[in-house]
Amino acid sequence: MAAAAYNFSVEKGTTFQKQITWKDTVGNPVNLAGYTVTVSLRAHAGGDVLLSLTDTNGGIIKNNPQGQMTLYMTPTVTAAFTERKYYYTLDISNGTDITRIMKGKIAVVIG
Repeated sequence: MAAAAYNFSVEKGTTFQKQITWKDTVGNPVNLAGYTVTVSLRAHAGGDVLLSLTDTNGGIIKNNPQGQMTLYMTPTVTAAFTERKYYYTLDISNGTDITRIMKGKIAVVIG
């Protein structure tokens, strides 16, 4: 399955939260127990990772049975960004396989 493309914006210096639900091919939520979730931010597609949000570093909060994950960045994290577009990927791993479920651009804007 191809990764869904989704673009969104982040206001510099504010708390950012975005909830995403991973569903199977028939629309049922996928239980995230046993999966690692990682969002990687880059200056350009395929570039070096500038920021990694994971379910182990507090950047992603999981609700396992509901297949929900919330991307979370503190005001300190978003304040460190420059005003521009960044590229991100959202990957889920079961320890063996990695599935890219989402990718796109994040525009950092000044409020």
